[in-house]
Amino acid sequence: MMSVEATAHGDSIELGKPQTLFPSQPVGPGLFEATTDGNRFVMIQAPVQNSSNLTLVVNWLQELKK
Repeated sequence: MMSVEATAHGDSIELGKPQTLFPSQPVGPGLFEATTDGNRFVMIQAPVQNSSNLTLVVNWLQELKK
């Protein structure tokens, strides 16, 4: 996510050097939204490659009764 300072000079606009706001790896183009107050972004990001596995145990309450 990048930002650019914009300065109005009459009928023209001067753009500054782009700067990175924060690193991100969005899944696809346009897959983010700003919150209504404009203070945060919500986006879908690609999963972290070095994440650990998740084990989901279903019906575990039934196993306790045995």
